[in-house]
Amino acid sequence: MPPKRQVQAFNVIFDQPDAVARFKTVADRGELAGKLYAFCALSMLDEQTARMVTAALSRDQPRVLVMDSDDIRGFMTAAEVVALVQQRQLGPRIRSDKEETQKYFQNKAG
Repeated sequence: MPPKRQVQAFNVIFDQPDAVARFKTVADRGELAGKLYAFCALSMLDEQTARMVTAALSRDQPRVLVMDSDDIRGFMTAAEVVALVQQRQLGPRIRSDKEETQKYFQNKAG
């Protein structure tokens, strides 16, 4: 599957000098997907804030459909997704896709 814009956005924000503040804003104001991406980053950048985001997400009870590439995992609560993010080390995995994603979108731009 081709790289995703979400991975590109994650890495662009991660590389900013104020990345922690930016991800905190996403965690505070974003929708569930944004909060989960922010959690991925904050778990690498600021463990204390990541724990606060985890606590907030654990109170979020709606179930969301979780897809991992082309594998449909089913409906999960935000707390279950946080556990999956931690188990699969998704923050570092997204980070490791930085160069490939950057090259892909540079080539798409012309």
